[in-house]
Amino acid sequence: MMISIYKTILNIIFPQNKIEEEIEELSPEGLSKKLYIKENWDVVSMFKYKDPLIKQMIWSLKYKGDKHVARLFASILNDYLVEEVSDEIVFNSGIKTILVPVPLSKKRARERGFNQVSLITNELQKLGEFYVNNNLLIKRKDTAPQTSLLKREDRVRNIKGAFEVNNTENIKNAHIILIDDVLTTGSTLIEAKKTLDRAEVFKISSITLAH
Repeated sequence: MMISIYKTILNIIFPQNKIEEEIEELSPEGLSKKLYIKENWDVVSMFKYKDPLIKQMIWSLKYKGDKHVARLFASILNDYLVEEVSDEIVFNSGIKTILVPVPLSKKRARERGFNQVSLITNELQKLGEFYVNNNLLIKRKDTAPQTSLLKREDRVRNIKGAFEVNNTENIKNAHIILIDDVLTTGSTLIEAKKTLDRAEVFKISSITLAH
């Protein structure tokens, strides 16, 4: 009751725009109609970032830690991943699938209070289909935000050597699926994959919410 009153007061002081209202009422089935799957640089992206709804959802996830948005994205990713790795699970029973969010640096995580991608992988773990390791990949360097750099070569240089593997489990027979929010030049995921390659994992795939 009190939560409902509090939300009503907040909506009066800070009224939602139409897109935010649409997101609040959105179901996984409704979000699935926005799917626009595309592959660039060996990275699969699920939605178009230019879509105003998707852009607002990612913004709400990144800056507000919106759990409803995290659950919506997790549901869509879960359905996609179940279909994509089903054959691998059947025919390569010794291969373990591990979902890994691209990490923030410790400093950025403290400032924001959460990793927006980990919010999604935490929801994916609750669905029970996949194993998630939020700590397998560590960002050891506090780099400048990639969005602040316009040139691809600057982004590559900025992220170089930023990651390391926290090898707390045997991952040589693992299919690691990296998950990030938005694909631009692909520099972050390419560097993360290089780091995991040195750990000699069986296979590495990359998925982002949007491109």
